[in-house]
Amino acid sequence: MKNRQLMMSLSLASAAVIGGNAPAQAIDFDFSYQPGTSLKQMLGFEMAGQIWSYYLTDDITVKIHVEMTDALPSNILGGALPGLQQNKNYGTYRQKLYSDRTSADDYTAYDNLQAHHYSDGNTRYHSVFESGQGWYNKNISLTNANAKAINYHSNNFVLDGYIVMNSDFIWSYNYERSAPTLLDTIIRFLSVDFLSVAVHEIGHILGFVSGVDSTILADYDASYQMSFAYYCPGYVPL
Repeated sequence: MKNRQLMMSLSLASAAVIGGNAPAQAIDFDFSYQPGTSLKQMLGFEMAGQIWSYYLTDDITVKIHVEMTDALPSNILGGALPGLQQNKNYGTYRQKLYSDRTSADDYTAYDNLQAHHYSDGNTRYHSVFESGQGWYNKNISLTNANAKAINYHSNNFVLDGYIVMNSDFIWSYNYERSAPTLLDTIIRFLSVDFLSVAVHEIGHILGFVSGVDSTILADYDASYQMSFAYYCPGYVPL
């Protein structure tokens, strides 16, 4: 009960700091935190979630666990491991996107999707690799958040993403963006803005995953935190 009350208080505080509430229909974030995460760090993620909620109106809840750790390489600010929905049918994916269009940008995005129709009834897209070779795929992998947004998910209760932040960095928690003193200016010059990195990492959980880090999508689920030792497409180099 205390944790729930704390999260509600943090959410209200974050809305007050950034100047208001998200739209009535907006994406909702359910953050959980590893022991040792400070209140300032929790507030940073609650605010980062509020910022995303101003722009995304999907009526879904994205569940993210956050951990501060000193186990990351010294040049890494943080990392994000999205939960993945594997082997989704590409034809069904296009149909779901078709039904989910609400804006001119949505229509443009849909109209530019590949659609190679085969006699077996499957719709495929063509992937090209650095070698110049490629193949036609009938399946696609989505982040949990992407799949939820278009109602193409198989489990609504799993963790949607895991974010780690490097506790060895000097972080700035000046969320109000108040006028800095001379000491504040010196500290900011030596520090990294925590809120900006939190917004960035949440973006990976939502679906902004680099396509150049690896040509293989490993079958990892965000609930397996040890996978960070081997695969983390959201790592942000300093």
